[in-house]
Amino acid sequence: MSARPRARPGNSDFLRLWAGAGANLLAVRVGAITYPLLVLWHSNSTRDAGLVMFAVLLPNLLVQLPAGVLVDRYERRRLMVWCDVGCVLVTASVAVSLMAGVYGLAHLAAAAFVQGALCVVHRLAEQSAVRHVVPEEELPAALGRNEARSRGAALLGQPIGSALLAVGRTLPFVFVTMAHLLSLLLLLGIRKNLQDEREAPAEPVVTAMRAGARWLFGRPFLRTMLLLLSASNIVFQAITLALMEIIVRGNGSIAVVGVITALSGLGGVAGALTGRWWSGRASLRAQIIGGFAIWSLVIAAMAVSVSPVLLALLYTLVGYVGGAINVTGSVHLIQITPDALLGRVSSVALLIGMGPAAVGSLVAGLVMDAAGTTSTVLGMSAVMCGLTVVAALSPSLRDGPPIRANADPSGAGNDR
Repeated sequence: MSARPRARPGNSDFLRLWAGAGANLLAVRVGAITYPLLVLWHSNSTRDAGLVMFAVLLPNLLVQLPAGVLVDRYERRRLMVWCDVGCVLVTASVAVSLMAGVYGLAHLAAAAFVQGALCVVHRLAEQSAVRHVVPEEELPAALGRNEARSRGAALLGQPIGSALLAVGRTLPFVFVTMAHLLSLLLLLGIRKNLQDEREAPAEPVVTAMRAGARWLFGRPFLRTMLLLLSASNIVFQAITLALMEIIVRGNGSIAVVGVITALSGLGGVAGALTGRWWSGRASLRAQIIGGFAIWSLVIAAMAVSVSPVLLALLYTLVGYVGGAINVTGSVHLIQITPDALLGRVSSVALLIGMGPAAVGSLVAGLVMDAAGTTSTVLGMSAVMCGLTVVAALSPSLRDGPPIRANADPSGAGNDR
């Protein structure tokens, strides 16, 4: 394995990588809200808006696995650069069309999908590259900043996109184009290799994707952790829908829902920034069990609360715990995964963790109509309590990484 650069997260290469990926993430978040809102504004058709929103989200399901193969097969910095070039061209085409007074639903849907697909590749490449610009002992701090950046982009994307669209329908796409251009310029300033030296594999794409899945599922701790977090994400999608119902039922406004979800984002940023502190004081297993237990209690409290202030505090705590666990889990995944497999393993992990989440909203809507909001939220609390018990009793988690685990960076060993 080639030597990795030794520099702290304050070094120029890390800052360029961090800021470039941040601009890319913000562009994605602004686009995600702007595409369907523009369609609603222009056509007043919820069907068309839903179609475009589907195009925005579809890359997360279709592109993750092949993107992992690309990240492991080609030079990562160059891959991110070309992704930004593609995003600049795609979003600029939308801005130019709107300036010319040309509106096309197919064009918007295609642009949303292509931008989303390129950004999936960009995100995986950046995640796999981080450990090449910071030493291993600084990896928790670097990934904490990355998690905070992701949650910050999610927090800012919606208000920026909607505010710009309110001023003019082309402005959000000009902003997104400039954000991708900024990301491109920052990445061009990185000169270091962002992967270990390796020969380009000749194996087919499907075989390469299977290799990442086999490696991950061969690690009992990782497999169990991801399945538990995937189940919790389904619960939280349901809780988000229930939160809206609770606020509206209590004669609250949509603005209150926005404030509460924003506070959850701020809680996630705080959790991410303190994730390194927690990783030095509690094992990943303890954080998972403790986090699930806290979530169980918080969700139960949400079921009987009608106070927006209390709901905001509870939702902020939910975000804080999630941010801290995400940092510690990401550190463990990156530390033990071979560099040549990191893109594929990360893509499988993201697909398992986030892919099923859409089911939560669908199921929650049906259950709330049949059983009522309070009973549904209490049921979700019971589900989370059950996940806590599974985490506490699971032999795979019991033998997980200790506090401040110093995993073999080659990834040759297992995750225990």
